[in-house]
Amino acid sequence: MTNLASTFPLGLFVNENNTLDINKLKGNVDFLLVKVNGTTDWDKKFAQHVDEAYQLGIPCGLAIYIDPSTVDFNWPLKLYDRWNKEQVLGKYLNLPATKKFNFGVLYYHPSRMVDAAGNAIDPNWLASIPIYMAENLQDAWFTKTKDTAFADRRIVIGCSPTALEKVADPNTNWRDWPFMPVVDGFTNTSTWDTIRADMATVDAPAVSPSNYRPLWNFDPYPSHNLPGTGGAGLVAYLGSKENFLKWCDYSTASTPTTPDAGDDTPTTPDTGDSVSADLTETNTLLLRIAVASEKIAGVLK
Repeated sequence: MTNLASTFPLGLFVNENNTLDINKLKGNVDFLLVKVNGTTDWDKKFAQHVDEAYQLGIPCGLAIYIDPSTVDFNWPLKLYDRWNKEQVLGKYLNLPATKKFNFGVLYYHPSRMVDAAGNAIDPNWLASIPIYMAENLQDAWFTKTKDTAFADRRIVIGCSPTALEKVADPNTNWRDWPFMPVVDGFTNTSTWDTIRADMATVDAPAVSPSNYRPLWNFDPYPSHNLPGTGGAGLVAYLGSKENFLKWCDYSTASTPTTPDAGDDTPTTPDTGDSVSADLTETNTLLLRIAVASEKIAGVLK
């Protein structure tokens, strides 16, 4: 059992059914975990929710639902190599590059673990899928898996205790990846002032194949009525905010800013970035020259 602290970073697990109120969330939520895909297609509010994380100035994680039935559950495990990036990971690897995301969660739902006829999919196959995806997405989005320490990996595997029971001994391979357990049921609350205190009273069971459980998925079917959340699920990072920002490689200094309409003031370059500073000064000088040239032309006329 794990007794929670009342100071951990608290996030929202959002999908197309949730409408967020940015003004009510500011200062109350520390990150968003945005659902990327449904059973067959993109979540309809995926791009919107990623943008809202930027508006809030907080880290953004991507939640990818694993659906083995779309992979071809009839493949024998020996033909595992047929499941390559182009066939399976293409839609994830080609995510829009306009917004930066800071971590990813591969999420197994119990309903995804049976075929169309309701038959259970091979437990060995189920156990292998997240590992393959985790390695490929870590390599594609962040630093190479082979060069990344266990606790620094930013792809997290997640599922409920019910789903975990359908996987063949995940301890043999899932132990090498951060894990997000699901914790159902805690005191119903409707105010941000009491939510952390209420959650801190929960003894969260450590149902996990991994010793490292950075993210905890609380109340996946929300019973709370927290202002501005639109009924989104709750996710917590078990650690300090400083450690969370370090883990997901997020800093407010790296968050892009959008100038106000009509504001031609160049963005201030990072400290020590002499190239950016030189370009900024050059662009400013060229702008001033252009304005002066127009004024002179007007006078000469």
